[in-house]
Amino acid sequence: MNPVNIKKIVLIFPPHWDTPMPPLGIAYIAAFLRYKGFEIQQIDLNHKFRYNYQLTDDDLDQEVKKIVSKGPDVIGISMGHTTFKNSINLMKLIKKRIPDVFIIAGGPHISYIGEKIIGDFPELFDIGVFSEGEETIHEILQKKKNGERLDNIKGTIVWKDNFGAARNPPREFPCDLDGLPFPDFDDFPLNEYPLPILPMLTARGCIKNCSFCGFNGNHVSNIYRERSIENVIDEINRNVEHYKRKIFLFGDSLVNSNTKRLTQLCDRIIDENMDIYWLAESFPDLTKELCKKMYNAGCRFLWVSPETGSQITVNKMNKGVDLSLAKTAIKNVKKAGIFTSVWFILGFPTESKSDLEMTVNYARNLKNYIDECSFVPFHLMVGSPVFQNPQNYNIKKIEDNRYEMFSSFRKKSKTISKFKIIKYSERLWDEFNRDSRFNFEIEKRIFFNRLGVGKRTLLKLISPNHFNKKKNEYKYENLFRKALSQDINLKESHKIILK
Repeated sequence: MNPVNIKKIVLIFPPHWDTPMPPLGIAYIAAFLRYKGFEIQQIDLNHKFRYNYQLTDDDLDQEVKKIVSKGPDVIGISMGHTTFKNSINLMKLIKKRIPDVFIIAGGPHISYIGEKIIGDFPELFDIGVFSEGEETIHEILQKKKNGERLDNIKGTIVWKDNFGAARNPPREFPCDLDGLPFPDFDDFPLNEYPLPILPMLTARGCIKNCSFCGFNGNHVSNIYRERSIENVIDEINRNVEHYKRKIFLFGDSLVNSNTKRLTQLCDRIIDENMDIYWLAESFPDLTKELCKKMYNAGCRFLWVSPETGSQITVNKMNKGVDLSLAKTAIKNVKKAGIFTSVWFILGFPTESKSDLEMTVNYARNLKNYIDECSFVPFHLMVGSPVFQNPQNYNIKKIEDNRYEMFSSFRKKSKTISKFKIIKYSERLWDEFNRDSRFNFEIEKRIFFNRLGVGKRTLLKLISPNHFNKKKNEYKYENLFRKALSQDINLKESHKIILK
């Protein structure tokens, strides 16, 4: 390879992804590459085309012209499960106009099924990056500048003549997250987002290995690592002072992975009277004292996920949940004044009808302590322990869904049919989440919109109420607005007045 002069890099976040805030992943990449001396431009097309699932070439054409006008030598695109089709269409239009541009594909979809994407679209993507991308992308750019080979870089998926698209070994990331620059949101029109929220990470990786999750099996992140409390506080202060924001989504896999550290973080926020609010996902093991402290430190929303009300299914999920303690934790969260969103998976492959009934009864017994209750049909995630060892989970055959992160499957023994689970999930959504003030909560349509014509027709026959009732689309911005509206004056302009 010949040396290449890289002058301009454009990072793109495509539509559609349900988020009321700017993307965190490319903001981290941009900050790191700017620190290394590269000229970066970030573009959030998800913000531009919010809730438009399937864009046409005409929709994208004007945006492509703007991207091309920046004269990029390299384009990086972050691809997710719901953004895949729009990403492909976008890259096709870009390649027509600037065929020699070097394109790096990253994001969770590449971590899960990158070999299929790089292998089937070699004309669009020059290289794929899985897991955390800062150091991997920097190495790609440095080697490209120097004219060195790119086929042996750790953390990448590349085209190899004899094998097609192949995944190189994962990169071992340093445990010192404090050495990374804070994510850079300067390129985003922050006042135009639905809510004045910024995403943050206080840690990376996950301490759990749930059998239904492909996070660890696909190296979506690396081993669990924490930032120092001081470093997290510094970023919060930066965001308040520089971006004029005081609401944060802590995007850690589990904010209470280390309860001692979470307690210390809350103590610092309280002691310094930081006047912030935050949302997070937590493991269902939370004491009354910790919940009170979290509330005093600004926590106003928690996802809590026991996933099931059957201890037998808990064990098969490798969730590590004590359902009795989880019930107490959910009550503690609600009693502390924190908006409580509780999630359950219905139709795990080994689940019997009695297991399902246990889950529903478990949720009903907690109904007074739950603000939102999500009942989600089980989906077989590529790379998860269930996917890798189907024989242990009542699965006879797995069917490849090609560009989906989730695969179809057939069970060894008949338990509960897929469409009965879908119909049951619909009914439970209405039972638990009907609210005349926030009627968006009786609906989660994204799954149904992705179904093919045949399956949609069948679903209409078995679940007509889903399609006959007039419903608003489920949006996280509305859910967050509901959770935050008790304490925060969220004006129509979506701006917030700092004290």
